[in-house]
Amino acid sequence: MTYQVIARKWRPQTFADLVGQVHVTETLANAIKKDRVAHAYIFSGARGVGKTTAARILAKAMNCVNGPTAEPCGVCDSCKEIAAGSSLDVIEIDAASNRGIDQIRELREMVRYAPAASRSKVVILDEAHMLTGEASNALLKTLEEPPDRVTFVMATTQPEDLVVIMGQGPIGLMFVKLAKLYGCRVIAVGRRQTQLDRAAALGADDLIVAGEHSDPVKASREMTHGRGVDVAIEAVGKPQTWQWAVNMVS
Repeated sequence: MTYQVIARKWRPQTFADLVGQVHVTETLANAIKKDRVAHAYIFSGARGVGKTTAARILAKAMNCVNGPTAEPCGVCDSCKEIAAGSSLDVIEIDAASNRGIDQIRELREMVRYAPAASRSKVVILDEAHMLTGEASNALLKTLEEPPDRVTFVMATTQPEDLVVIMGQGPIGLMFVKLAKLYGCRVIAVGRRQTQLDRAAALGADDLIVAGEHSDPVKASREMTHGRGVDVAIEAVGKPQTWQWAVNMVS
């Protein structure tokens, strides 16, 4: 069996599995139950809070053989294909690397056609704020007159950059950081100021400048007087030169 990292192996597969985002999961579940799923959503929040995961669960809920249902079975062909990322009708695009007008034109052509095998098409635009101005304008026309049986989900860490798109009726849902949810502090430890500036932009509560040869974990423990500190590595800049520390004592 091919090895999978923990984050992929244990990725939530249902709304109930998505921890700490009840306001989001209940909104989406109620929309499905009442057959009032919007033509477009904007999922915003920090990295790692479940935006893309929620979009995939929404796709499964809309296309499950038992659905549309707020509790996708996870065993039908449609659910399995979406979970594996092989569904022809769930189009996931990294807008950070496919941000130009040509890519959006191709997307507009793809959504014109009926779903190949599923009940509806779901387009997931990750890092949607990275689209160029021309690409955003091209997408606006599609959002103004959305094709039948197509739902757009735009995931972003910078919703303020999607103000124009918001004017076309997408429903915005803000995902909360688990550290904030449980009353924790997020502490960033770095050896260079540029790393700390990046950490602050991502929502760090406290910043620690570590010496060239000092231990970031030890520095974070000293700042919190030795109380239980969990450490997580964030893939920003060079992971080996700085670390996130979450103070688990509220």
